[in-house]
Amino acid sequence: ERVRLDGLKRRVKDAESALESAEQRRDELKGARAALEAKATHPGPEEWEQAERAIKAAEDAVTTGGKIRDAVQTRDKIAATRRKGKWAGGHPVLGYDVDPVAYKLVVNEGEAERVRAIFGLYREKEALLPVVRELAQRGWATKRWTTRKGSPRGGQPFDRTSLYRLLTNPVYVGRVKYKAEVHPGEHDGIVSPDAFDAVQALLRRNGATGGAQARGE
Repeated sequence: ERVRLDGLKRRVKDAESALESAEQRRDELKGARAALEAKATHPGPEEWEQAERAIKAAEDAVTTGGKIRDAVQTRDKIAATRRKGKWAGGHPVLGYDVDPVAYKLVVNEGEAERVRAIFGLYREKEALLPVVRELAQRGWATKRWTTRKGSPRGGQPFDRTSLYRLLTNPVYVGRVKYKAEVHPGEHDGIVSPDAFDAVQALLRRNGATGGAQARGE
């Protein structure tokens, strides 16, 4: 119920913003109409300019309102998809491929082994930077994938940011995240909940640095 209430509040706020903009444009149109009616037979350059400016502003408001509506609908669709545990798109993550037909995450066994090893390395070293160095020595990189247009993406050496994102991604325990919400996913997890929770505890203990400052890295 709280999730539905929060979503409804966001939609009301977006609608209020769109209505406020539309009301302002309506007032401008009324002023332009009054000016034209005052000089109905021979409106001057100022009246023409005022009317054209008001019409243009109103047209822009209609376009903006449509964009807001489309954005809200897209956001709501993504939220609904995630809350059902479905993959809602975005960059593929190491350990999974995206089924092009069912459009869902499927386990890539070779990559999954690496993901589990990365979690193990952080539990062993308890800091991000030593793990980054170890991954560089092994030649392990971020997820490689190809866009629909055939352009290659990913495959970059890990840095602390990309490693932190991997270690904190609930997708690895079979969950999907939407903003602050985490929901059970329809895909299989590849990291045990115990291992994932242990890493989260270490990350929280070490803070944003992942333990680097504490160890003088």
